[in-house]
Amino acid sequence: MFDYLERLMTSNDTKILFVITLIVISEILDWLSGTVAAVINPDIDYKSKIGTNGILRKISFIMVLLLFIPVSVLIPDVNDIDVGTIALYVLYLGYLGNVIWSIFENYEKMGKDMTMFKEFWRKLFKSEDDNNG
Repeated sequence: MFDYLERLMTSNDTKILFVITLIVISEILDWLSGTVAAVINPDIDYKSKIGTNGILRKISFIMVLLLFIPVSVLIPDVNDIDVGTIALYVLYLGYLGNVIWSIFENYEKMGKDMTMFKEFWRKLFKSEDDNNG
């Protein structure tokens, strides 16, 4: 399986598609975990309309993310650095991180202790400037 995944990382095209796939899978997990949390947590009022709106919002976000693929091609290279592709990675990985954080929050609503995962996530994305001040 790891060999297959490494073969996917041979070009920017396949890397971007891989990240988009991770985003879609994460969005599905986020919606499912949010629905389960709403059903099992008595403090959350489960409403199917909220779930439907969530699905529509997620689909629209994914469509906007896909729109940025051709936009990234329009951004000129700087000193042989593909700035458009780098910007696309930053956008996609930042969005993926946000969805993963939402999944953590949904599991907390189910009564699961997510402290370890959230602390790891915070430290993973903490900048050096955060350590100095």
